Amino acid sequence: MIARLGIAIASAVVVTAVAVALATTGRAETTDSSKQATTARERPRGVLLDCSTQSGLGGAPGGTFTSRWNLVVGPIAMRGAGGTPVYYSNDFGGNKFPLYMRGGHRVTVEVSRRNPQGTRFMYGRRPARVITFISCRSVEMPPRNPYEPHTACCFSFWGGGVFAPSPRCVHLLAWVDDERSPRRAVIRLGVPDCG
Repeated sequence: MIARLGIAIASAVVVTAVAVALATTGRAETTDSSKQATTARERPRGVLLDCSTQSGLGGAPGGTFTSRWNLVVGPIAMRGAGGTPVYYSNDFGGNKFPLYMRGGHRVTVEVSRRNPQGTRFMYGRRPARVITFISCRSVEMPPRNPYEPHTACCFSFWGGGVFAPSPRCVHLLAWVDDERSPRRAVIRLGVPDCG
């Protein structure tokens, strides 16, 4: 009987020790992951494209921000980048995606480091991994083109696209206005699935 009591006490001690260890480990993981979740990644710096560098349109074609064929992230829409898959041009080394942006916003877009070297944006005069787009304010917008009455006011527009060494999923990070954490997006450039 004394032996059974000793075994019962020893078992209780072991169970308690294991429970304490598991509880402590769980709290440590929760604490670490919550720190990671709340820690904002610093907005990267790169090429700056503002109202003075836009391609000159004051409107966006109707449906630009609602079409499933466009990649929409907050106030920006990359025309043609939302299809599945998006065509990959060997001649271009990627594809062209005109970028429309609602007036009065700032968005920094980065080609994620998950992508291979050589994956870049081509907006403005040179390829870049990080671009900050600053749209015109409504008072800075050019007058609406009378030959394009179907366009919606007021948007900034930049011609350009994405370069990649081969067809692939192009992972993007986007910091919208004053958001501290980036939004994630993917362009299926010549591949049917990024799963």
